[in-house]
Amino acid sequence: MNDLQTAHEQFEEEDIVFELASVLSAVAGHKRGRVAYDYNAAEKAREYIHYSLDSQITLDDLALVSGREKWSLSRDFRALYGTSPYRYLTMRRLSFVKHYLIQGYSLSYASVSAGFNDQSHMTNHFKKAFGLTPTQWLSRFKKN
Repeated sequence: MNDLQTAHEQFEEEDIVFELASVLSAVAGHKRGRVAYDYNAAEKAREYIHYSLDSQITLDDLALVSGREKWSLSRDFRALYGTSPYRYLTMRRLSFVKHYLIQGYSLSYASVSAGFNDQSHMTNHFKKAFGLTPTQWLSRFKKN
């Protein structure tokens, strides 16, 4: 397994752990008091994602650049942007894939250039997000 794939899987696992912890806390009846979200830290993380799409990114990286502990950052990011840092990263990468495909690049080039491990990995995410394979999506896009 390459470093990019390992980092991506770690990020995905941390996202799942956060979701599970949140659900378990809610089921257990733990109530949170009013939480002050750190917009500046979340924005630094978001900007880092935008400028590093083709690099491996982990939640630890985002915590480091934002100056916020990773679980607090994840909570703040979700509250302020409506999605997890991992999902945000994935959707930004998929946006770039769409852009590359519209420009006529191959699926493999679009996948790697957008920061995915390989074409198969990107296709799985694409289909999960949009309900179509990239080829199906591009075909429909060209018809319109």
